[in-house]
Amino acid sequence: MAENKNLCLNKKILLHACCAICSGYPISFLQDMGYSVVVYFYNPNIDTEEEYNKRLDAQKIICNILTVNLLLVSMNRMFIMNM
Repeated sequence: MAENKNLCLNKKILLHACCAICSGYPISFLQDMGYSVVVYFYNPNIDTEEEYNKRLDAQKIICNILTVNLLLVSMNRMFIMNM
């Protein structure tokens, strides 16, 4: 694993996340590998705005805890949130 980490130093990666529960481990794993992670939150299958907001709030918490930027698309506009 240490050899792989050295290969990934100063590398950036965009990680698609549909929800926080699915992104926590991959973010942590990629950071351990030496990647600078940006999370792209997008899930067109979310049924209601209320559910979308709940999932987005959870994703913001995970990104804040793991100190990664969050990129999201909402109402046909793209936002970058620095955490």
